[in-house]
Amino acid sequence: MATSRTGRTQSREGALDRGVRGHGSSARLLVEELLLARGVDIGGQSPSFGGARPPARGRQPEEPRTSGHWSTGAVDFLNQALSLELLQVAIEHARPQPHAALRALKHLLHDGNAMPISIRQCEKNLEPDRGHGRHCILISINIDQDSHRGYFWASIRRMRISPRLAAVSILVLALSVVAVSAFAPQQVPRTGDPLKRGYTDAEFPRVQRLADGVYSYEQLRSAGSEKFTTVSLFVVTSEGVLVADGQGSMEETQRMLGEIAKVTRQPITHIVIGSDHGDHTAGNAAFPSGAKVFAHPTSKAILEGPSGVAPQPITAVQDKTTLTMGGVEIQILFLGRAHTGGDLSVYLPNEKVLFMSEAYLNRIFPAMRSAYPSEWVATIEKAQALDVTTYVPGHGFVESPAVLREELEMARKALLQVIAEAKRLHTAGVPVEEAVKQARFGDLETWTIRSSQAATAIRRVYQELDGKLR
Repeated sequence: MATSRTGRTQSREGALDRGVRGHGSSARLLVEELLLARGVDIGGQSPSFGGARPPARGRQPEEPRTSGHWSTGAVDFLNQALSLELLQVAIEHARPQPHAALRALKHLLHDGNAMPISIRQCEKNLEPDRGHGRHCILISINIDQDSHRGYFWASIRRMRISPRLAAVSILVLALSVVAVSAFAPQQVPRTGDPLKRGYTDAEFPRVQRLADGVYSYEQLRSAGSEKFTTVSLFVVTSEGVLVADGQGSMEETQRMLGEIAKVTRQPITHIVIGSDHGDHTAGNAAFPSGAKVFAHPTSKAILEGPSGVAPQPITAVQDKTTLTMGGVEIQILFLGRAHTGGDLSVYLPNEKVLFMSEAYLNRIFPAMRSAYPSEWVATIEKAQALDVTTYVPGHGFVESPAVLREELEMARKALLQVIAEAKRLHTAGVPVEEAVKQARFGDLETWTIRSSQAATAIRRVYQELDGKLR
């Protein structure tokens, strides 16, 4: 039986209204319903939003070309949205916006997201040369204040639709924004404290895939009343698994091995000791006895000494050793003394991943009990000069590549800040123990383990300034 255009529109409108009120349909299906209500042939292809690059300074954003299909696929939009600082959706329609729909839209987005949002009606001020009295709503959602500024636009052209359907179309697109922003990075506090990040103990250990066959492993550890993560790296190849840094006990290292076994059946054949400190080596006896172990000569001497723990023979890496495992190139690098004096990094040049062990502390106050402060800065600068996409810390959270790069620079600046404060006090002739009491570190005061590590850092820089570090 034939159905009139008006009948189809009313039917679609009813479906849209039910979906919005009941929140029972996905945003994609709701958008599809909207397009069908407009008589658009979607041809079996899921509709999606179209994106646009940020405008040049002083220019208005350009709206993407629109036709029956919007311009980019949902996956492309997701990838783009993840990098935006500001997601702006300009929705234009032929009639003034019903106030009820505006209130419903604001309520929906405010309750559905933890992100700040502002919604306002605008008229003739979106693009002056295109305004002509058209009404629109501008929705601004702050996605990530630390990302690069960008814009996303989706428009509904002038069309003959009922006021009710126009209002529903606003809500449909809002639902789509909510669905996408659920996958977008929230404004996460930059901190090494899991509690401030909203994590619970039950969410650890955590394994993240960084590249093909390359994974990070994070487990919580305690330092007095504070908690933060200890990070290991493992690389899975067809010829075995390389692990960089263990955990701080037999129990925790065995737990890590269990998590690795969930990823691959390949045996652990190579171990790299990036840091010789106990929170990275105390559980090394849990590793297979036949695994080949690598460490810097400084760390090798410590671990094989009277008070050391070296359950497996250690091969020394003075500057660089290159392994090829199952066609995967893995470089073991000594970029300089940093946190321990024997700091090794693991570099995968093809995957562009660099595991820096304790030479990189992500939002953890510079811990210096065995450090070489000024050389540590130089070591980070050497790492920054490499062709790397993902820098992996030895402590602190493993985050997006962009954030990890930013935080590596922040770690370098934190070291410089601690050194500068110690130099100021040293130059003024303040005795070291009095300097410990007087030292102030600005924004570093809130960093994880500041309370337990600040005094040690001042004393260590004083030793360096007095020429007592060799």
